[in-house]
Amino acid sequence: MLNRIAHRGGGQAVFETDGATLGVVRTQVQAARPAKSSAPVHDYVGDGHYAEARVIDRRLHLARDPLGVSPLYYGWADDGALCFASEVKAMLEVTRDIRELPPGHRFDGETAEAQTLLQEQPPLQDPPLVMAKALRGHLETAVRKCMGGATAGVWLSGGLDSSTMAALARPHVSKLFTFAAGMRGAPDLEYARQVAQHLQSEHHEVVVTLDQMLAVLPKVIYHLESFDALLVRSSITNYLVAKLAAEYVPEVFSGEGGDELFAGY
Repeated sequence: MLNRIAHRGGGQAVFETDGATLGVVRTQVQAARPAKSSAPVHDYVGDGHYAEARVIDRRLHLARDPLGVSPLYYGWADDGALCFASEVKAMLEVTRDIRELPPGHRFDGETAEAQTLLQEQPPLQDPPLVMAKALRGHLETAVRKCMGGATAGVWLSGGLDSSTMAALARPHVSKLFTFAAGMRGAPDLEYARQVAQHLQSEHHEVVVTLDQMLAVLPKVIYHLESFDALLVRSSITNYLVAKLAAEYVPEVFSGEGGDELFAGY
């Protein structure tokens, strides 16, 4: 199972406890070229991003973070053993009975129960400028908590979301790397150049062709584990620009999630 998801980290470990055999793909991985950056990738469990497995009284208990940032799947093998993994492809090694643990839920081997539910909140009554200042403070804090050293990388489209992340990260690093991808003539490439010039980042581009996108399509679907058309389309360019970014930094900021959090569409 670990071999099928070895791409998630830089090493493997298997250990046994009373009632369970557990395996982990280590998340502390190095950049593709350590000579350029050797900072480890962060673990964001402390910030509420987690998929958790614990053995309590010889029983396996699973839990997933409230927003479902970290994936978690479970199912039963033919011999009745309860299995779990971060990706479906690992589960396919032992079973076809695969279920996704919903966000904010815990599973005790028999019942999945909601531990955290998002509640509808009343609209804020503060003046717009007060809300804007508070929002900026939250974003600055979030970016600062993710900083890992004197350099940082950003997937940059030139749009509001990724440009905001790049601008907030810039004061905290001596060198900012920005990465953009798109087909020749794509507006995103031009807008990204403008933002990169304004922020004085070291900017890199991937100008992709249809043949390149078709060539990586099977890999993208394999890693996404989804056939959702819009998700696959956006992930193709992300996959290509990620290969480039990995040559310079171990992790990147991006605007992913901005539309979901702020009703962008």
